[in-house]
Amino acid sequence: MTGEPITIGMMSPVDSPTLSLPEYPKAAQAAADSVNASGGINGRPLKFVHCDDKDDPATASVCARTLLQDDDAIAMVGSVSRQSAVTYPVLDATNKVSFGVVLSVPDDYNNPASYPLMGGSAPGFNIPALIAKDPSVKTVVIAATAASTGQVVIDNMSAGLTKAGITPVPIRIDPKQVDMTPYALQIRDSGAQAVIVSIAPQSAAPLAAQAARLKDVKFYISGWLIDSAGAAAFQQAGVEPVIAMNADLGPQNARFQQYKNDIAKYTTGLKNADYEIDFNAWLSVNQLAEILRKLPDPTPAALKDYLTKNPTMDTGVTHPLDFASTPAPSLPRWKNVWIKEGKLDGGKVVATGGDWVSSYGG
Repeated sequence: MTGEPITIGMMSPVDSPTLSLPEYPKAAQAAADSVNASGGINGRPLKFVHCDDKDDPATASVCARTLLQDDDAIAMVGSVSRQSAVTYPVLDATNKVSFGVVLSVPDDYNNPASYPLMGGSAPGFNIPALIAKDPSVKTVVIAATAASTGQVVIDNMSAGLTKAGITPVPIRIDPKQVDMTPYALQIRDSGAQAVIVSIAPQSAAPLAAQAARLKDVKFYISGWLIDSAGAAAFQQAGVEPVIAMNADLGPQNARFQQYKNDIAKYTTGLKNADYEIDFNAWLSVNQLAEILRKLPDPTPAALKDYLTKNPTMDTGVTHPLDFASTPAPSLPRWKNVWIKEGKLDGGKVVATGGDWVSSYGG
């Protein structure tokens, strides 16, 4: 390859006592390596640069300036960070976008520079659409964290359930609580036929195990919350939850198989290669590379202009996206409002078929 490299930047926590995702940038690097092995961006190498924000706002602010100004990345790509709010002033100042960002903070949902493809907490808001397919379900418990983010989950899921004629029963889970028995008793006493668990799977699995002993109930959880440790926790608990998947991660999907091939060829030791979170890192880089190859002169302005004039996007693994539409007016940059049913199979999350469903008018 000849010519100057085209730099893309990612911010995510790798080494932090509060949140660490060490595998995530490795999946993105595998995508960049694959792009370069097939000729790069019209003969120019794609350079992937990662900055560890350590789940700290001050460090994240330095990361944003370093990636977008010092390294002159053409865009942020696949960033997953609870500190991503600090990137948007720099994106605005440099006329750049955050492509494939994971929905984490209000700016991710609202800023026009945000181009999320999948993931984050929002896909779980669609679980009511999956539950509504079962006419026997009349009451559903929403088990959400007692932290401030739990109320957003409860509000959105309750709206979807109420729209479907199902009664929501919110239960707030203390993230420090070890004994799940009191919450399991609340589930039993609610009379619910199903439970949406919107907490970490290491807590969700023992809750499901306790509740299943007391009551015949079906459990639903967002695929974004499941990783290898979470899958192991559910297996140990003897519970098979219904997985709400924001992407079609199955052996029949060609794009997902391309990802698995790249992971096998360009990196090693990824425990979460079969889950949505690592896949988003790869997909964001791969999808952005496809767009950059269409630009005669890839610059931040040209990329932004292309995205504005070509708002529809087919990822090959999610429902088609339309960045000119606003399916959820209160969350205007959330476009992938579609999920399909999946399950745990041999410690992996796989799609079980069926149509895409949405609680947002689709």
